[in-house]
Amino acid sequence: MKKRRSKKDDEPEEDDTESEEEEEQETEELNMPVIVELGDSQAVKTALDDSLVQMVAERGYQEDQGISNVKIILGLLASAFGLFGQFHEHLGFAKFPDDRHILGACVAGYMFCSSLLSVLAVVWEKNYIASLKGPILRENVYPFLKDGEEIPEWCSWIKACKVETELERYDTKFTVRYTIMTADDVWQEPYEEHNSILRFFNVEGLLLEDVYQKWGRDVLKNGAFKAKKKK
Repeated sequence: MKKRRSKKDDEPEEDDTESEEEEEQETEELNMPVIVELGDSQAVKTALDDSLVQMVAERGYQEDQGISNVKIILGLLASAFGLFGQFHEHLGFAKFPDDRHILGACVAGYMFCSSLLSVLAVVWEKNYIASLKGPILRENVYPFLKDGEEIPEWCSWIKACKVETELERYDTKFTVRYTIMTADDVWQEPYEEHNSILRFFNVEGLLLEDVYQKWGRDVLKNGAFKAKKKK
């Protein structure tokens, strides 16, 4: 996946202390191709997923941190129950075996938080590789918009978007699925399209990223039009 520079990176700095070697290294990283072993389905899917998420983010959407924040909080709570169960006697609480009620509460709390994490993964996260939301940040759009150039209208129809992909082992059929929330805060039915991975890689395993991202962008655009018609 190619790295994208922000507009700030393109602005000249008054005190530029970067050496020529660092600039050359940065240029190489920006243009580094993605090459995978075509027989490794997981590597192929990972390369395609990374590039697709990058493309959607470059429409100007921001990553939805809601799920991640909830998982972090639950993880911290589970760790807190475990730590308290291990070291509570050093804080003046009863020692074993008189602390069975404390240990029981800690075990129950740990199991409760772990269970909620599992429920989040199955019900909320599902198989989504990314969850993004608006409002669109103009400075995040790539290629960069020119002065006075408007953000494409269809992008504004998408208030939030969940991205999902499928690639069966040893199969060439690749599926992209977008679940879109429209401006009225309603999640629409998932929209999906299929294509062959043979269109996106050459015989050496080089990802044809421009071709792939254009297709992924067209699928997202088609999904936005369909979602707007259903409103």
